[in-house]
Amino acid sequence: MGSSMGYSGVAANLGVFPRGTRLKISMSNGTVLYRTVNDTGSFAASNSHQLDVAMPNNQIPSAGVLSATVQVL
Repeated sequence: MGSSMGYSGVAANLGVFPRGTRLKISMSNGTVLYRTVNDTGSFAASNSHQLDVAMPNNQIPSAGVLSATVQVL
């Protein structure tokens, strides 16, 4: 995603979520993120509904414990 994106952005298939789309990402652990689509990822060709959400290492939830709901704002 690039270091200039910081933690406020999301990489997505821009044909599904155009650049500038605001997203509310509600995770099953109660964390809610508000992010803006500002990049695409190489994964987009094989999974057009996948998102790549950046966050600091200390905020990454434990594996196997998380699901998320994404709402376009």
